[in-house]
Amino acid sequence: MNSIVVLKSGDEQAFARIFEQFQPVLLQYFSQRTACKQTAEELVQLTFIKLWRVSGKLSGEHSLRVQIFRIARTTFIDYWRKENQAKKIFDAGTSIHEEFPYLEEGGTTGFENKQMLRVALNKLPKVRKMVVTMRIQGFSNKEIAQQFTISIKTVEDHITKAHHQLRSLLQQPQPTEAV
Repeated sequence: MNSIVVLKSGDEQAFARIFEQFQPVLLQYFSQRTACKQTAEELVQLTFIKLWRVSGKLSGEHSLRVQIFRIARTTFIDYWRKENQAKKIFDAGTSIHEEFPYLEEGGTTGFENKQMLRVALNKLPKVRKMVVTMRIQGFSNKEIAQQFTISIKTVEDHITKAHHQLRSLLQQPQPTEAV
C-alpha cells in the first residue's frame, strides 16, 4: 500500500517505519547545514512533528520523500531565520551589559551571557520580546511605540516587566564557598 495513503490514515506504525527510513537521511541533511549534531537532531524531530501534523494533507502528486524534504527545507529555513535574527540582536550597537547590567553579576563570559539572554528572551510574551529586542537594537521608546501603535508608557511598562522577568530568569544560584 502507498506510504502516503497509510500515513494519511493516521497509522502510527507506518509513521514509525517512515521515521526509521528517513531519520538517518534527514540527520545527514541537517548535519551538513548546521555545525551542531544536537541542532541537527532537533531539526529532524521538528520535521517529523510537522510531517505528523500535516499527514492528512499530504499530496498524492509527489513522492513522500519529496514532501518530507520540503518540510525539512522549510524547517531549516525557519531555524536559519531565527538564528540570524538572534545574531542581529546580539550584534547590535547597544551592549547587552548596558541594557541588562545584572548579567555581569554572575561572572560568566560574554558568550554565556548572550546564550542565557537568548533563552530568557524566548520565554517572554511575544509583544514584550519584540519590544525588548527592538530596544536592544537601539530603537528609542518613541520609535517602538510608533512601530506597534501603542503609547510610550506601554512600551516603558513592557520594558520594566521584561527586566523583572529577565532578572528572575537569569538569576542563577551562586556556588557557596566551603568554610
